[in-house]
Amino acid sequence: RNSKRKVKQKGTKTELGKYSSKYALSELLYCGNCGTPYRRCTWSKNGKKKIVWRCISRLDYGIKYCKESPTIEESMLHNAVSEAITKKAQMENADINRIRSHIEQYQSNQDMGDIHQKQERLKAIQERIDQLTNMDSEAAQNGDFDAQFESLYTEKYAIKDELAKMEKRQSGLEKATDSIEEMTTIMEGLKNHPVEYNDLVVRQLIECIKVMSAELLYIYFKDGIKIEVSL
Repeated sequence: RNSKRKVKQKGTKTELGKYSSKYALSELLYCGNCGTPYRRCTWSKNGKKKIVWRCISRLDYGIKYCKESPTIEESMLHNAVSEAITKKAQMENADINRIRSHIEQYQSNQDMGDIHQKQERLKAIQERIDQLTNMDSEAAQNGDFDAQFESLYTEKYAIKDELAKMEKRQSGLEKATDSIEEMTTIMEGLKNHPVEYNDLVVRQLIECIKVMSAELLYIYFKDGIKIEVSL
């Protein structure tokens, strides 16, 4: 990820280096046969122009190093990449729904009565501590209640720690739920409205694209997901 093949007028298959282009596909599109980047070309025939992408090795050296790389029309590439991004959005939407289901199930299994019970026990412990503290008796003066104090305080702080963890967990679930709802809205929009090709979006999401044949692309996203798309 730290380097890209450098696109040259006379390309080689081994030279690496940082490369930037106004066309995202110049940085991402590779030949599945020889590993050389593809280059954007303009074909003219009978006064009509057509934009295509071709393997640089095939352009520069003919079939010497690359015998089977296909020429792909740019419009077909754009449609295929947009289709892959739409599929990715649908996959993520399914993942989001699964996570939401897990959260809802966890929340439904939460014993809110247990929280209330702990709070009531905490209140009872504090009342007992106050009662022992205010006792004016010979036993209290002699320290006969010290063991009770120690036990009560130990239980008190243990319950407070448990409640703090439960509250933190609950807060985390609420934040996760809010985040998932926001993501769901975005993904639903992508699912219901096919993505239009955009160089900026492609750069943000896609690690590389391999042209496997005239009919098939492998599109690798930056999170490691690979999607196969037919041309």
